Amino acid sequence: MQWWSVSAFVVSTVVVAVLANLWAFLAWRRADRALARALAELDERTGALYPATLLAHGRSRYDTVATGWAAIHRARRPLRDGELDHPLTALAREVVDRGLPQDLTELTEGPDFRTAHGEEARWVADRIPGPEQEGNLVPALMGFPAVVISGWMALCTVVGLAAWLSRTGAAADDTSPPDDGSGAYGGAVLAGLLVWLVGFVVVLAVQALFWYPVRERWLRRLRDRSAQLVQRELGDAHDAFLADLGKGVADTLHAREER
Repeated sequence: MQWWSVSAFVVSTVVVAVLANLWAFLAWRRADRALARALAELDERTGALYPATLLAHGRSRYDTVATGWAAIHRARRPLRDGELDHPLTALAREVVDRGLPQDLTELTEGPDFRTAHGEEARWVADRIPGPEQEGNLVPALMGFPAVVISGWMALCTVVGLAAWLSRTGAAADDTSPPDDGSGAYGGAVLAGLLVWLVGFVVVLAVQALFWYPVRERWLRRLRDRSAQLVQRELGDAHDAFLADLGKGVADTLHAREER
């Protein structure tokens, strides 16, 4: 009885691919709902400026340069009626009041700033999926399905090789010269590996083509909404904040040395 065939390989691989991508779709839906909840909570959060800055402009969850400049520019603006300073803003006001508004490291190198900043970073990390600021969905949307599908293809390839060798007798032909058997076996293994490699590359390409635009739309939604919150919190200082943020750390340190 022939229990392996090319048609069975194709059909089973398609079934596994559908199931793996169904899992990816559910993971994306969970991430999307988590994002919606986080953005709604962020919109009402006191000190929304700082987690929004990390999400819109931070290079990572712990980018003190982005939040440092946001704090300095927020500290230059007066408090709204009934508003209390966020701890990061209060620390920035002390720096600004001492006449050091451009000295970013005077603020960000302080232990109190790093402690308060760490709380905001943890808030973001707890609500937005992924280890980095972009909410990394690559493992869930592309990595896991590709591993599952290619793993199934590898298993099918091994089974197919075993079935082929069993039918041809290449693995147990005692009457033929050893070299002939080795050659047949080696050729079959090489062909199987080639089939698996081509299939793996195709799977990766298909997963990326299908899920990469989805991930990019998710990230754009996250960053655009966060950028709107930053602009709302900073008001007229928003453009100056972006200009200072674009200077980078090197320019800031250079300005400090010239003081």
